[in-house]
Amino acid sequence: MKKILALVLCLSMTGCLIPPEMFKPSVNVEVTELTQAGKDMGAAIDAASYEDCLVLYKLFGGLALYIKESKNEQDVGQVVNLIKKCQVDLGYESGKFPQINTVTVKYIESLGLNENINLDSVAREKISNLFHEFALGVKSKAESKSNGKPN
Repeated sequence: MKKILALVLCLSMTGCLIPPEMFKPSVNVEVTELTQAGKDMGAAIDAASYEDCLVLYKLFGGLALYIKESKNEQDVGQVVNLIKKCQVDLGYESGKFPQINTVTVKYIESLGLNENINLDSVAREKISNLFHEFALGVKSKAESKSNGKPN
């Protein structure tokens, strides 16, 4: 687990070493219609800067892949704790964008999952898809804030 978590964090932290312009979500790939979850996550980070949006985009995208493939987290509560830990590691303590956690918990619960539910493959797939939707919502927000920044 530590190796996978380290990989996710390294991928998320790449923006600290490489200029954010290199990670601009591709304007060639259009999100034609966001889900309500994506729209709500985009609204939750409305005050975020373009650079913050890029970091959060990588965070949710990385978590979507990690949760789908990793078998380390045994229940939903551990996933919620993982999200919080990643946010702290990236410098996004719950005080910076508190709505992120609110939206995340709301949608996890809307899937019929709570912190005591064991993570089987179906639950992992649901959470992974949800985080993918969050990533697309953050991507859309980043694109709206790009102001013509280079790819």
